[in-house]
Amino acid sequence: MRDNESCSDCWLGGQALQLNSPFGYDEALAEGFASLTSSCGSAGQYTFTIPPTTTSPDPSSTSIPGPSESVTPICTGSYQLKEQDYDCNSVAKALNVSTYSLLIANNLDLYCQNFYTAVDAQATLCVPEQCQTYTWQPGDSCESVLINRPGITMTQFLSWNPQFNSLCGNTGKFFGYEICVSPPVSPPTNAAGGSDKPCGRWYTVVSGDTCGVISVANGLGLDDFYFLNPALDTQCTNLLLGVAYCVAPVGDIATYSGHPTPTYSGPWATITVPPASYPPVNTDIKTTTGDPGYVATTSLLPTASGTVPDCAVYRNFNADYHDLNACGYVAYAYGVTVEQLQHWNPSLGDGGSSGCALQNGFSYCVESSDSGGTDPQTPDTCLDLDATEPGTVEGCTCFTQVRGYQIRSGYTCDALASSVPITLSQLLAWNSWLGASSSSVQDCNTALYANLDYYGVRAVCVGVSPTGSPTATVTPPAPTQTGGVEGCLEYYVVQSGDYCYLIQTEFDITFEQFLSWNPSVGNDCANLWLGYAYCVKGPA
Repeated sequence: MRDNESCSDCWLGGQALQLNSPFGYDEALAEGFASLTSSCGSAGQYTFTIPPTTTSPDPSSTSIPGPSESVTPICTGSYQLKEQDYDCNSVAKALNVSTYSLLIANNLDLYCQNFYTAVDAQATLCVPEQCQTYTWQPGDSCESVLINRPGITMTQFLSWNPQFNSLCGNTGKFFGYEICVSPPVSPPTNAAGGSDKPCGRWYTVVSGDTCGVISVANGLGLDDFYFLNPALDTQCTNLLLGVAYCVAPVGDIATYSGHPTPTYSGPWATITVPPASYPPVNTDIKTTTGDPGYVATTSLLPTASGTVPDCAVYRNFNADYHDLNACGYVAYAYGVTVEQLQHWNPSLGDGGSSGCALQNGFSYCVESSDSGGTDPQTPDTCLDLDATEPGTVEGCTCFTQVRGYQIRSGYTCDALASSVPITLSQLLAWNSWLGASSSSVQDCNTALYANLDYYGVRAVCVGVSPTGSPTATVTPPAPTQTGGVEGCLEYYVVQSGDYCYLIQTEFDITFEQFLSWNPSVGNDCANLWLGYAYCVKGPA
């Protein structure tokens, strides 16, 4: 679009009209509109009213600053634009940052309209926090992108990509943009000097650590650990206690500038294969007609030294994702303990989970033939555990577990509840150590992992017998109107800007259900009162 067209009354007036509608308003569009009117010399001539917003389900989520707000960007480095940097998205991809964060950190137009000016001036850009990026494609939606990334919640995704509104209804404006599919990471205050490469995770050295122990525990090759932390010498004699070092790349480390290509030397490096000859094939032999189709085969690697024979299930070393070789993760994935893994595979040692990991080139026993199976009457979500926390409801008939490291993947109380599925109110009622029934999700998440070691296990009650066990009662977290249904399993407190349809959509219920549980709101929803609690899950 030409400058005279983008500054025309037709274009600016149309955008102002859209922003003045509660259905068309978008924070990112408002920010871009403010920048455009300023550059066109039309600031203040086009006004609009920011519609009221509802409180986010996750108060810790990041929202887009409004047009009148300003934020101080976090710069992890700098980059001077070159003549060939004509595309803002290509620059963002090369720097391992989202396009949005790059533009916002450098006060550039949200739709890259003034990026050419910055290129012409060979401006030096602030490089914001880096993340693993994905190029947004036509036809993409938030749901379609997250379906292949089960460890990421919608709340996390939107907090990493604040250009998308809360309903992901404006994704069509960002085709070709780089978005974050991992948390943006900036170096901690105790980061080692010289660690200037994009880093996806940091680790602070504790007593007893060595470079080898740290690299194995984090599923990172030792050479790659040294590459990410060039201040370390090759003998690891200057590893400093209490200092943070990079233990994970952002994306594929092989794409990093300067990453060495493995070279091999020695008598075994060059192999001469003698020519082979075979007798001619007798084409007169009749063969079975028809295509047998694709037959999948799995090659099992040699078993590690000392691994028990006749194991029911073996698992290969995962060469693609080194993090998945840690003993703690493998034990969790197969529903066994680290001690059992080490008993079946003596080469893994017997010192617990610290530094324990499967080694390249071998397979390991992960389910012994005499370890027994799961009772077919036991649901998949129920584990053979006893309560570990005081405050667990008596008579619990179904336990699941959490491990300390799951906090890193965003496995929260609401994610745990939805996986069973139960409501958050039920989870809190059966596990009072997680907080009162009116506690927030953030308070619950804090209690869920409080004082839990990285590979520690904590039992969580996720089911009680329908008869003969205490019945969980849910106390309304705020005042209620008269006539509400008895035995409600979950309440919601009305926030500013709420209306019945919004609540129905949030909790996936119909208006008929909502009205039957809360008859006081009326057939036209005219009596929905701010600050009052309303039932959003009726009695079973």
